[in-house]
Amino acid sequence: MSESEPVIECPDLISKNLYICAILTFCIQGCGFMHGYYYQTEHYFDFLGGINFLCFIAVAGILISVTEADAKKEKKAFPEEQGLFEDPRKLVMTIEYFLTRFWLMAFLWWRAGERKGDGRFDQWKPYFWKYLVVSAMLF
Repeated sequence: MSESEPVIECPDLISKNLYICAILTFCIQGCGFMHGYYYQTEHYFDFLGGINFLCFIAVAGILISVTEADAKKEKKAFPEEQGLFEDPRKLVMTIEYFLTRFWLMAFLWWRAGERKGDGRFDQWKPYFWKYLVVSAMLF
């Protein structure tokens, strides 16, 4: 790409990726909520939060690689950037972050299993619907 060619930014890229992550979160957390509400347990609360993080890492890696490849073909953005799988530093840091989130998810899930649940939410259970209505009104 020469200096005379303008670099066109992709403003809808961020919103598209945020929508994908929001839908993913809604699906994962919604399924977890339905299970937890039906069985009155929060045993999987930390596990599903960890799965959510791990999915974000995978989605971000895939989306940025696909986006950078498409943008390079069309000469839009990221002219000198290397993709996730082309840059060893990015790949190592992504794998390291993935492993730390996996370890935290496994530990919190194990701890909830040992304690037979997660007592952080016991005082809120009787007021759940009130909390849900008030939080919906605020947003």
